[in-house]
Parts: sequence; structure tokens; C-alpha cells
Amino acid sequence: MNYNQADLDGNGSGNGGGIYASGIDTTVHLINTLVEANAAQSGGGIAIENQATLDMRTEFFENTCWKPSACSQVVNNETAFENSPIRGGGLYATSGAQAFISRTEFTNNKADFGTAIYAFTATEDPIATFVDINGVLIAKNGLDGSGRWKDSDTIRNNNALMNISYSTIADNDAVDTSANIFNTGEVGNLRLFNSIIHNNDGLPVFRGINHDSTDFYECLLLNETESLPIETSLIVGDPHFVDREGGNYHLHHLLSEAIDFCYEDGAIPRYKDIDNDTRGVDGPERPEFLGLYDAGYDESNDLIYKGGFDSRN
Repeated sequence: MNYNQADLDGNGSGNGGGIYASGIDTTVHLINTLVEANAAQSGGGIAIENQATLDMRTEFFENTCWKPSACSQVVNNETAFENSPIRGGGLYATSGAQAFISRTEFTNNKADFGTAIYAFTATEDPIATFVDINGVLIAKNGLDGSGRWKDSDTIRNNNALMNISYSTIADNDAVDTSANIFNTGEVGNLRLFNSIIHNNDGLPVFRGINHDSTDFYECLLLNETESLPIETSLIVGDPHFVDREGGNYHLHHLLSEAIDFCYEDGAIPRYKDIDNDTRGVDGPERPEFLGLYDAGYDESNDLIYKGGFDSRN
């Protein structure tokens, strides 16, 4: 789904540049799909609304994939029009839509709000919008406000329900006063576990609502912890990606602090990792922190140069 634009009548509005889905009986299955360089007012790549459902994931057939480590991609999409609101460079989910995203890459998407993902539930919606992110790489979205976009927050969750697990969110380029995750609405509507959220430029991990006992933040390797509640399993550390400058966010099998970082309770992986490696395998070179499960979208092994996001060509 490449190089499309949601603006047939030329009035500068329209959601879902690559894919638009709406309605309770509407389900979109995207298996091993490339959604690239599309444009719309909101949802440059994909927009789902009015209780529609999205299932986007990698599936391995005979353990092969059309693009190693990147079989499912939402890349280089943008909210291109001037009409407001301009939300969700990669994905826009609203009005009770349900999105289930696994083993997928979101990179180089751009928007005013939510450069990679924007989820929204209005007060009049009968059910909450829900986004489940499992085993996903979200990296290098935004341009720090240097383009025509505001680039405010990488993931923006406005009163929706959102789970993020076994995912890597790194090196996104948002403007000052933004964060990798911005959460508003009721407390307890965001769950983060077994993930890496890390920027070298000091971008905060989180901003938004106050936390209480109904929130769930467990087993996270972060670049800072001041923006989240104090928990023993929220650690500032270095994930030691194989080549973060080149876009390879696999874990270095000797150096990464994310290896053998987590336990399974509360975040049972539904799939193997992005390379189809089994999760929860002991990395003998690294000491265990809480268990055998690596944090992030990659379960490390000693083939540190396999696959990767260094190039699409």
C-alpha cells in the first residue's frame, strides 16, 4: 500500500492515506505488508474508526520473510494536509476501533500529534478505542519540528486503552516538551511492560496523567525514570543495540542490559520475536535481572549481524 493520498476531492481533508477502515463489521488483516509513503489529514498510513478492527503482523512461512527482520512495515507516511486535526503519521485509531499490531516496524512517519501512532476515544463513544502493541519497533519517527509538522510525541494516547509489550521505542525525534509516550484520560488506561524506551537525546519517556495503583509499568529499560512512578523493575540502562545509527535495533548479545531482563508473568508473549526466535531463552553471557525474557522486540542470540533495519535496498 504505497504512495497513496486520501484527498480525492482536493479539499485538504481525509483520513487513512494507505488504508481507511470504518464500521463494527469491518476487519482488516495485514500480513507481511508494506504501508509506505502514504499521506492523509490523519492516519497517514492507516486510519481505523467506528469500531473497525485492524490485525497487522508478521507471519513466517517456512521461516522466511520478504524482508529479513522487517516483514511488516509502516514507514515514511505523513499527515500531509493543513486542515486540523493532523494526527497519527503511521496509524490513527478512534471511535471504538481496535488495533492489534505485532512484529511490525514503524519508522520515519510524521505528524503534528503522534508521529507514529495516535489513539483517541471521545466522551460520546460507546466503547473505548483499544490499541495493543506487541513485539513492535517504533524508531526514528518525527523531524524535531524542522519540517512542516509539529512532531509532538511519538505515541499519543488520548483517553483510549493501550497495551505496549515486548517492544522497542527508540531514537524518535520529537519537539521539546514532548515525549515518546503521551497519555491522557482516565488513569489505568496505559500498560507498559517488557519493553525498551530509549533516546540518547534526552527525550522523556512519558508525559501526561498522574499515576495510581491501576496503572501497570513493569520491566522497562529506559533512558530516564523521573517521568514514571518509582518501581524496582524500571531501570535506566543502555540497551546496546547492534547499530542504532544505522537502524539495527537488535540487541548486542554480549553488551545489552536488556538481555535476560524480564519474567513472563503479566506479559505472556503471543508470538516469537521479529526474527522468529523463541522468547525466554537464556543468554549465558549476561546475568539475569528478573528472568530469561529479553526486553524489547528482539530476543537476542549470538548472530548479532543477522537481519536488521540498516537498509531497505
